[in-house]
Amino acid sequence: MKERRHMRQFDRHGPEALDHILKLTPEQKDKFKEAMKTARPKIDAIREEERAKVQAVMDETMGDLRSSLTPEQQAVLDSLKKLKADQENLDKSKQALDKSAPKADAPKPAE
Repeated sequence: MKERRHMRQFDRHGPEALDHILKLTPEQKDKFKEAMKTARPKIDAIREEERAKVQAVMDETMGDLRSSLTPEQQAVLDSLKKLKADQENLDKSKQALDKSAPKADAPKPAE
């Protein structure tokens, strides 16, 4: 598990994290950055596929458990599920806004 966390750190921070430890040359940094750029779509596809599989198991499990709940408990569970979906939508909207907003240190367009 610890190894996986370190690999995620390298994945997220790219050559900067490795450079800190390995003192990479500029050429090595460029090569690593290009390799990660090429690998990113493959990695993202695998993660999405796995996320979908986990979600399917969770949905099935919750469906099985739901039948043992009282109607009141089912209503609360439904509210929690809606709240979670709303939060996820809010997070996605915020991320989209953050990506489209100009950076604070970005130069302002000339008028």
